[in-house]
Amino acid sequence: MLRLFLMSCFCLWWSVPVLATPVAGQTDAAFEAAVQAWLADEEEEALTGLAMLAGQGLAAAQILLAVIDKTPEFQGPWLSLLPAAQRNALMRAPGGMSGQSWMRAAAAEEPLARLWVSLWDVNAPIDLPLDFARYGEDRAARDAVLTLFARQHRGFAALVDDPDFPDSMRFIAAPEDPTITHAAPVDITDMQRPLTTDAAPWLRDAPEAAPLRALCDSACPLDAEACALAAYKALGSHQRALTLGSPVEALIPTADFADSPRGHATVLRKIMLSTDARGRIGLLTRAKAADMCLAGVLDTEFGRYRIHLPPANPVVEATDGQ
Repeated sequence: MLRLFLMSCFCLWWSVPVLATPVAGQTDAAFEAAVQAWLADEEEEALTGLAMLAGQGLAAAQILLAVIDKTPEFQGPWLSLLPAAQRNALMRAPGGMSGQSWMRAAAAEEPLARLWVSLWDVNAPIDLPLDFARYGEDRAARDAVLTLFARQHRGFAALVDDPDFPDSMRFIAAPEDPTITHAAPVDITDMQRPLTTDAAPWLRDAPEAAPLRALCDSACPLDAEACALAAYKALGSHQRALTLGSPVEALIPTADFADSPRGHATVLRKIMLSTDARGRIGLLTRAKAADMCLAGVLDTEFGRYRIHLPPANPVVEATDGQ
Protein backbone atom coordinates (compact mmCIF):
# COMPACT_ATOMS: atom_id res chain seq x y z
CA MET A 1 0.00 0.00 0.00
CA LEU A 2 2.81 2.39 0.90
CA ARG A 3 4.51 1.62 -2.41
CA LEU A 4 1.34 2.44 -4.36
CA PHE A 5 0.96 5.69 -2.42
CA LEU A 6 4.54 6.75 -3.16
CA MET A 7 4.15 5.88 -6.85
CA SER A 8 0.96 7.94 -7.08
CA CYS A 9 2.69 10.89 -5.44
CA PHE A 10 5.57 10.64 -7.92
CA CYS A 11 3.20 10.55 -10.90
CA LEU A 12 1.30 13.55 -9.55
CA TRP A 13 4.55 15.50 -9.04
CA TRP A 14 5.62 14.65 -12.61
CA SER A 15 2.34 15.56 -14.29
CA VAL A 16 1.20 18.76 -12.55
CA PRO A 17 2.17 21.74 -14.73
CA VAL A 18 4.04 24.57 -13.05
CA LEU A 19 3.79 28.07 -14.46
CA ALA A 20 6.94 29.75 -15.70
CA THR A 21 9.67 30.41 -13.17
CA PRO A 22 13.31 31.29 -13.85
CA VAL A 23 15.48 28.34 -14.79
CA ALA A 24 18.35 27.71 -12.41
CA GLY A 25 21.54 29.16 -13.82
CA GLN A 26 20.06 31.22 -16.64
CA THR A 27 21.60 34.45 -15.28
CA ASP A 28 25.00 32.85 -14.71
CA ALA A 29 27.62 34.96 -16.49
CA ALA A 30 29.32 31.96 -18.09
CA PHE A 31 25.98 30.65 -19.34
CA GLU A 32 25.04 34.02 -20.82
CA ALA A 33 28.42 34.22 -22.56
CA ALA A 34 27.95 30.74 -24.04
CA VAL A 35 24.46 31.66 -25.28
CA GLN A 36 25.78 34.82 -26.95
CA ALA A 37 28.53 32.80 -28.63
CA TRP A 38 25.94 30.30 -29.88
CA LEU A 39 23.70 33.05 -31.25
CA ALA A 40 26.77 34.44 -33.05
CA ASP A 41 27.16 30.98 -34.65
CA GLU A 42 30.40 30.32 -32.82
CA GLU A 43 29.44 26.70 -32.18
CA GLU A 44 32.65 25.22 -30.86
CA GLU A 45 33.13 27.89 -28.21
CA ALA A 46 29.45 27.91 -27.25
CA LEU A 47 28.80 24.20 -27.02
CA THR A 48 32.07 23.48 -25.25
CA GLY A 49 31.14 26.09 -22.66
CA LEU A 50 27.59 24.78 -22.27
CA ALA A 51 28.86 21.22 -21.89
CA MET A 52 31.21 22.27 -19.10
CA LEU A 53 28.37 24.08 -17.30
CA ALA A 54 26.00 21.14 -17.78
CA GLY A 55 28.58 18.85 -16.21
CA GLN A 56 28.74 21.22 -13.24
CA GLY A 57 24.99 20.80 -12.74
CA LEU A 58 23.73 24.06 -14.28
CA ALA A 59 20.13 23.28 -15.28
CA ALA A 60 19.88 26.05 -17.89
CA ALA A 61 22.85 24.61 -19.79
CA GLN A 62 21.51 21.07 -19.46
CA ILE A 63 18.12 22.03 -20.92
CA LEU A 64 19.55 24.03 -23.82
CA LEU A 65 22.10 21.34 -24.71
CA ALA A 66 19.42 18.64 -24.61
CA VAL A 67 17.08 20.48 -26.99
CA ILE A 68 19.93 21.24 -29.41
CA ASP A 69 21.02 17.59 -29.28
CA LYS A 70 17.47 16.40 -30.01
CA THR A 71 16.67 18.87 -32.81
CA PRO A 72 18.77 18.70 -36.02
CA GLU A 73 17.98 22.20 -37.30
CA PHE A 74 19.66 23.70 -34.22
CA GLN A 75 22.89 21.88 -35.07
CA GLY A 76 25.39 23.84 -37.13
CA PRO A 77 28.19 22.48 -39.31
CA TRP A 78 30.80 22.17 -36.57
CA LEU A 79 28.56 19.94 -34.45
CA SER A 80 27.08 18.06 -37.40
CA LEU A 81 30.51 17.05 -38.71
CA LEU A 82 31.87 15.85 -35.37
CA PRO A 83 32.48 12.09 -35.09
CA ALA A 84 29.63 10.42 -33.21
CA ALA A 85 31.70 9.52 -30.16
CA GLN A 86 32.97 13.09 -29.71
CA ARG A 87 29.53 14.53 -30.31
CA ASN A 88 27.87 12.28 -27.74
CA ALA A 89 30.55 13.01 -25.15
CA LEU A 90 30.05 16.74 -25.71
CA MET A 91 26.27 16.95 -25.82
CA ARG A 92 25.11 14.26 -23.38
CA ALA A 93 25.45 13.15 -19.80
CA PRO A 94 27.56 10.05 -19.15
CA GLY A 95 25.80 6.69 -19.16
CA GLY A 96 24.63 4.01 -21.54
CA MET A 97 26.24 3.17 -24.86
CA SER A 98 25.96 6.67 -26.35
CA GLY A 99 25.31 8.90 -23.36
CA GLN A 100 22.04 10.12 -21.89
CA SER A 101 20.08 13.31 -22.45
CA TRP A 102 20.86 16.08 -19.98
CA MET A 103 17.12 16.77 -19.88
CA ARG A 104 16.51 13.98 -17.39
CA ALA A 105 19.13 15.38 -15.04
CA ALA A 106 17.54 18.82 -15.26
CA ALA A 107 14.06 17.35 -14.73
CA ALA A 108 14.92 16.41 -11.16
CA GLU A 109 14.54 20.09 -10.20
CA GLU A 110 13.12 21.96 -13.20
CA PRO A 111 9.41 21.74 -14.14
CA LEU A 112 10.25 23.03 -17.63
CA ALA A 113 12.61 20.11 -18.24
CA ARG A 114 9.91 17.67 -17.16
CA LEU A 115 7.70 18.92 -20.00
CA TRP A 116 10.32 17.95 -22.59
CA VAL A 117 10.91 14.58 -20.94
CA SER A 118 7.17 13.99 -21.21
CA LEU A 119 7.08 15.09 -24.88
CA TRP A 120 9.87 12.68 -25.79
CA ASP A 121 7.94 9.82 -24.19
CA VAL A 122 5.57 8.01 -26.58
CA ASN A 123 2.91 8.10 -23.87
CA ALA A 124 2.81 11.91 -23.68
CA PRO A 125 -0.71 13.21 -22.88
CA ILE A 126 -2.66 15.08 -25.54
CA ASP A 127 -2.95 18.21 -23.38
CA LEU A 128 0.84 18.57 -23.02
CA PRO A 129 0.90 21.48 -25.54
CA LEU A 130 -1.20 23.49 -23.07
CA ASP A 131 1.46 23.03 -20.40
CA PHE A 132 4.20 24.27 -22.75
CA ALA A 133 2.07 27.29 -23.65
CA ARG A 134 1.43 28.10 -19.98
CA TYR A 135 5.18 28.05 -19.51
CA GLY A 136 5.63 30.56 -22.34
CA GLU A 137 7.23 27.99 -24.67
CA ASP A 138 5.16 28.76 -27.76
CA ARG A 139 7.40 27.00 -30.28
CA ALA A 140 7.55 23.91 -28.11
CA ALA A 141 3.75 24.01 -27.73
CA ARG A 142 3.34 23.98 -31.51
CA ASP A 143 5.95 21.24 -31.84
CA ALA A 144 4.11 19.21 -29.20
CA VAL A 145 0.85 19.44 -31.17
CA LEU A 146 2.57 18.25 -34.34
CA THR A 147 4.46 15.48 -32.53
CA LEU A 148 1.29 14.14 -30.94
CA PHE A 149 -0.59 14.44 -34.23
CA ALA A 150 2.16 12.44 -35.97
CA ARG A 151 1.76 9.75 -33.29
CA GLN A 152 -1.89 9.42 -34.36
CA HIS A 153 -3.28 11.18 -31.29
CA ARG A 154 -6.69 12.66 -31.93
CA GLY A 155 -9.03 14.72 -29.79
CA PHE A 156 -7.56 18.17 -30.42
CA ALA A 157 -11.05 19.51 -31.15
CA ALA A 158 -11.76 19.34 -27.43
CA LEU A 159 -8.72 21.54 -26.71
CA VAL A 160 -8.88 24.33 -29.29
CA ASP A 161 -11.13 26.59 -27.22
CA ASP A 162 -8.75 26.49 -24.27
CA PRO A 163 -7.10 29.94 -24.15
CA ASP A 164 -3.69 28.26 -23.89
CA PHE A 165 -4.08 26.17 -27.05
CA PRO A 166 -1.89 27.70 -29.80
CA ASP A 167 -4.21 29.60 -32.12
CA SER A 168 -1.91 28.85 -35.06
CA MET A 169 -2.55 25.12 -34.54
CA ARG A 170 -6.34 25.17 -34.82
CA PHE A 171 -6.10 23.73 -38.32
CA ILE A 172 -4.91 20.43 -36.83
CA ALA A 173 -8.31 19.97 -35.19
CA ALA A 174 -10.38 21.09 -38.19
CA PRO A 175 -10.62 17.60 -39.76
CA GLU A 176 -12.18 16.39 -36.50
CA ASP A 177 -14.77 19.17 -36.46
CA PRO A 178 -15.60 21.10 -39.66
CA THR A 179 -17.03 23.98 -37.60
CA ILE A 180 -13.56 24.86 -36.28
CA THR A 181 -12.21 27.95 -38.02
CA HIS A 182 -8.54 28.60 -38.68
CA ALA A 183 -6.31 30.94 -40.66
CA ALA A 184 -3.54 28.54 -41.68
CA PRO A 185 -2.67 28.42 -45.41
CA VAL A 186 -3.17 24.66 -45.63
CA ASP A 187 -5.54 22.18 -47.25
CA ILE A 188 -7.02 20.37 -44.24
CA THR A 189 -8.42 17.59 -46.44
CA ASP A 190 -4.87 16.36 -47.12
CA MET A 191 -2.15 17.85 -44.96
CA GLN A 192 0.54 15.92 -46.84
CA ARG A 193 -0.14 17.80 -50.08
CA PRO A 194 2.33 20.45 -51.22
CA LEU A 195 1.49 24.02 -50.29
CA THR A 196 -1.20 25.35 -52.59
CA THR A 197 -2.81 28.33 -50.89
CA ASP A 198 -1.65 31.94 -50.75
CA ALA A 199 0.78 32.19 -47.84
CA ALA A 200 1.75 35.85 -48.35
CA PRO A 201 -0.63 37.27 -45.70
CA TRP A 202 0.53 34.70 -43.15
CA LEU A 203 4.19 35.39 -43.91
CA ARG A 204 3.63 39.12 -43.56
CA ASP A 205 1.64 39.12 -40.32
CA ALA A 206 2.00 35.90 -38.32
CA PRO A 207 4.32 35.90 -35.28
CA GLU A 208 5.25 32.33 -36.18
CA ALA A 209 6.72 33.57 -39.49
CA ALA A 210 9.13 35.97 -37.74
CA PRO A 211 12.19 33.72 -38.30
CA LEU A 212 11.53 33.68 -42.06
CA ARG A 213 11.08 37.45 -42.15
CA ALA A 214 14.23 38.02 -40.08
CA LEU A 215 16.34 35.83 -42.37
CA CYS A 216 15.18 37.58 -45.51
CA ASP A 217 15.34 41.10 -44.06
CA SER A 218 19.01 40.39 -43.34
CA ALA A 219 20.07 38.26 -46.32
CA CYS A 220 17.87 39.59 -49.14
CA PRO A 221 16.66 43.06 -48.14
CA LEU A 222 16.01 44.23 -51.72
CA ASP A 223 13.03 41.88 -51.99
CA ALA A 224 12.53 40.34 -48.59
CA GLU A 225 8.92 39.37 -49.31
CA ALA A 226 9.89 37.29 -52.35
CA CYS A 227 12.68 35.69 -50.33
CA ALA A 228 10.34 34.81 -47.45
CA LEU A 229 7.80 33.24 -49.79
CA ALA A 230 10.51 31.24 -51.55
CA ALA A 231 11.92 30.08 -48.20
CA TYR A 232 8.46 29.08 -47.00
CA LYS A 233 7.85 27.04 -50.13
CA ALA A 234 11.31 25.47 -49.88
CA LEU A 235 10.40 24.16 -46.42
CA GLY A 236 7.79 22.02 -48.16
CA SER A 237 5.06 22.21 -45.54
CA HIS A 238 3.34 24.71 -43.29
CA GLN A 239 4.03 22.42 -40.35
CA ARG A 240 7.80 22.80 -40.77
CA ALA A 241 7.46 26.58 -40.73
CA LEU A 242 5.53 26.40 -37.46
CA THR A 243 8.41 24.76 -35.60
CA LEU A 244 10.88 27.56 -36.35
CA GLY A 245 11.92 29.70 -33.40
CA SER A 246 13.99 29.65 -30.23
CA PRO A 247 14.86 26.22 -28.86
CA VAL A 248 13.98 27.33 -25.31
CA GLU A 249 12.17 30.65 -25.03
CA ALA A 250 12.70 30.87 -21.28
CA LEU A 251 16.43 31.08 -22.02
CA ILE A 252 16.51 32.81 -25.44
CA PRO A 253 13.58 35.03 -26.51
CA THR A 254 12.39 34.17 -30.02
CA ALA A 255 12.94 37.75 -31.24
CA ASP A 256 16.60 37.59 -30.19
CA PHE A 257 17.01 34.16 -31.73
CA ALA A 258 15.31 35.08 -35.02
CA ASP A 259 17.57 38.12 -35.49
CA SER A 260 20.81 36.22 -34.79
CA PRO A 261 23.20 34.46 -37.19
CA ARG A 262 22.26 31.13 -35.56
CA GLY A 263 18.58 31.92 -36.00
CA HIS A 264 19.12 32.62 -39.70
CA ALA A 265 21.19 29.46 -40.08
CA THR A 266 18.48 27.41 -38.38
CA VAL A 267 15.92 28.40 -41.02
CA LEU A 268 18.36 27.43 -43.78
CA ARG A 269 19.21 24.16 -42.04
CA LYS A 270 15.50 23.36 -41.70
CA ILE A 271 15.12 23.87 -45.45
CA MET A 272 18.19 21.71 -46.08
CA LEU A 273 16.74 18.90 -43.96
CA SER A 274 13.42 18.95 -45.83
CA THR A 275 15.00 16.65 -48.43
CA ASP A 276 17.89 14.21 -48.67
CA ALA A 277 21.28 15.01 -50.19
CA ARG A 278 20.21 13.94 -53.69
CA GLY A 279 17.10 16.09 -53.51
CA ARG A 280 19.01 19.27 -52.70
CA ILE A 281 19.99 19.86 -56.33
CA GLY A 282 16.32 20.00 -57.26
CA LEU A 283 15.59 22.15 -54.22
CA LEU A 284 18.19 24.70 -55.31
CA THR A 285 16.86 24.65 -58.87
CA ARG A 286 13.36 25.45 -57.62
CA ALA A 287 14.72 28.12 -55.28
CA LYS A 288 16.53 29.82 -58.18
CA ALA A 289 13.27 29.97 -60.10
CA ALA A 290 11.54 31.54 -57.10
CA ASP A 291 14.21 33.92 -55.78
CA MET A 292 17.84 34.06 -56.88
CA CYS A 293 18.98 35.79 -53.70
CA LEU A 294 17.62 33.06 -51.43
CA ALA A 295 19.03 30.38 -53.74
CA GLY A 296 22.51 31.86 -53.37
CA VAL A 297 22.18 31.99 -49.59
CA LEU A 298 21.00 28.37 -49.52
CA ASP A 299 23.84 27.19 -51.75
CA THR A 300 26.40 28.86 -49.50
CA GLU A 301 24.81 27.37 -46.38
CA PHE A 302 24.65 23.88 -47.87
CA GLY A 303 28.36 24.16 -48.59
CA ARG A 304 29.12 24.65 -44.90
CA TYR A 305 27.90 21.11 -44.21
CA ARG A 306 30.01 19.41 -46.87
CA ILE A 307 33.06 17.49 -45.74
CA HIS A 308 36.08 19.25 -47.21
CA LEU A 309 38.89 16.75 -47.61
CA PRO A 310 42.48 17.98 -47.94
CA PRO A 311 43.87 17.70 -51.46
CA ALA A 312 45.61 14.43 -52.19
CA ASN A 313 49.39 14.51 -52.43
CA PRO A 314 50.42 14.73 -56.07
CA VAL A 315 51.77 11.51 -57.47
CA VAL A 316 55.40 11.92 -58.49
CA GLU A 317 56.46 9.32 -60.99
CA ALA A 318 59.92 7.91 -60.58
CA THR A 319 62.40 8.49 -63.41
CA ASP A 320 65.45 6.57 -64.45
CA GLY A 321 68.26 7.06 -62.04
CA GLN A 322 66.02 7.72 -58.99
